[in-house]
Amino acid sequence: GPLELFRDPKERPRFTELFNQYLEELGKLADLHAVTAGYVDRPRSDLLVRLLELVKLPDPDLRQAGSLRPFHGVADIDLFHDRLGPGERSAVFAIQSSSASSFTGRLALHFFYLNVGRPGKPYLTRVEMPAWVANDPGLLDRLHSALVGQCLQMGSRPFPYAIHRAHEVAVVTREEKEHLQSMIVAELMRAGIWATETSNKQFHKDNSGNRTEYRP
Repeated sequence: GPLELFRDPKERPRFTELFNQYLEELGKLADLHAVTAGYVDRPRSDLLVRLLELVKLPDPDLRQAGSLRPFHGVADIDLFHDRLGPGERSAVFAIQSSSASSFTGRLALHFFYLNVGRPGKPYLTRVEMPAWVANDPGLLDRLHSALVGQCLQMGSRPFPYAIHRAHEVAVVTREEKEHLQSMIVAELMRAGIWATETSNKQFHKDNSGNRTEYRP
């Protein structure tokens, strides 16, 4: 997913605390000069389209930027569909948004579009990276190469193999789920809250004979 984080305004205090921790961890990665990125599969954003709309607007209409949308409905990947060959990436752009403005200096967010598809079947993704990666040609090329290589391992449905494996490994089994529920119930009971009886719906689901794994 993206490196940029979005929040629910109702959760501002807690979000601010966690967001500051997030920035701190990103700073540690920057100290290590680690190649850090976010991978957005099938992006529908229109960051570059909005930039083109600004260029198209005559000076008297600039104050209406954002409300006048001559290219509304066009996504960025539509711009690159026939322009990026397999394995090719776009130029690197800075993310301009109210959320991204919280990422400053070496943490400032950037992105490029990458075609991880095959000849005649393009597949565009958006890759986000902080400034310390975006401004280092060596790190940028390493990121580009690694993503192309990872996606090639997945055959006709390109996706970074490492992320796919992480999804496979991050499985919550039924036993783990029940253990977690027991811990929660125990804490509720210590607080004087009775929460051991399940709903009828959950009772029948638990006894239906269908045993499924839960994936986050």
